[in-house]
Amino acid sequence: RSRRHTRDGRAPDAPLATEYYRKELEELEVVDNALGLKAPQEGSLGENRSLIEALNVKYVISPEKLNEPWLDLVVSEGQISLYRLKETLPRAFAAKQLSFERIDRSIPVAVVRYSPGYAVFELEMPYAGFLVFSENRYPGWNVKVNGKTSRIEPFSVIQAVSLSVGKNVVEFKYSAFSGLASNTEM
Repeated sequence: RSRRHTRDGRAPDAPLATEYYRKELEELEVVDNALGLKAPQEGSLGENRSLIEALNVKYVISPEKLNEPWLDLVVSEGQISLYRLKETLPRAFAAKQLSFERIDRSIPVAVVRYSPGYAVFELEMPYAGFLVFSENRYPGWNVKVNGKTSRIEPFSVIQAVSLSVGKNVVEFKYSAFSGLASNTEM
């Protein structure tokens, strides 16, 4: 029995990228199953560098040579080139406010536990701010801060949670069937 695939190559029974996710990333799309490899829109890589780093992207494949100072060429074969980002953000990071300009790389975030659909992070906040989790804010994600249910804040296509000053233990948990009752705001 053959499986049909959606535009993003996933089978229809797999979680699909939400519409807001596609819209936010459409300028950067470099792989399209219908068209094959295609170039990102002119200037979109540089304009979206902060988003690319926040998404924990480590590599970019391009059908054309890129001249971005924040990318290192790994290998070229024919017209296809593979680049590695010189700097990326970790899976979870602190931010003073939900803005790419307010990301705070100086606050260490310990990964206590990480597995598909489940993550626990620990950090000491010197100010009230946010923990940003570089995971698509797909319906079904829930979060607890210091054992208490909290609200997921949308941050571009990923998710965040508000934190108070001091030590914070943050637990993100995904349940595919809790999407309708999730505290994730779309």
